Amino acid sequence: MINSHIAVAQKIGKKMEVKAQNGVYVYTKLSSGGQVLVAKKNSIPSVSSNSSKVRHLSYSEYTAKKPVSKTIYEVFSDSRLKELLPEKVMLVNMYINNSGRVAAVEYYLNSNTEITVFELEKFENALKRNVSFKLSEEDSNSDKVFAPITQSIHFQQVLNKTFLY
Repeated sequence: MINSHIAVAQKIGKKMEVKAQNGVYVYTKLSSGGQVLVAKKNSIPSVSSNSSKVRHLSYSEYTAKKPVSKTIYEVFSDSRLKELLPEKVMLVNMYINNSGRVAAVEYYLNSNTEITVFELEKFENALKRNVSFKLSEEDSNSDKVFAPITQSIHFQQVLNKTFLY
């Protein structure tokens, strides 16, 4: 089932596909019922975290100062961020390639999120353009899939300029 619009994820059953402007996103309600996992369809590497194909980064740091904050403001205005304050936090898993670039993104959101699929798509594309990581030489030469880097985005911190990333 593909829907073209969604503003409130609470309308989602256990799993639902939602059409954004350029892709389809899969919303999966987590067993706790309080959160949904959202990712672009077929974009996340399909290996378990226990697999020998997954590599945990030995070292990483952002290559620019506050790249996530700049990216947030590329997609969300102050007024929109104020509307999202009840959400408190958005967890973002960034899957990176061996060049340190973001290759795929998944989100953990409140099950009653007001963040639209169009905003998630814009944010993912902006993260891919703006965010990169400095990796160790050993990690840069790896051909394995990296475990994701998780970033918690607290909307209040973004608004009051105390968000560090």
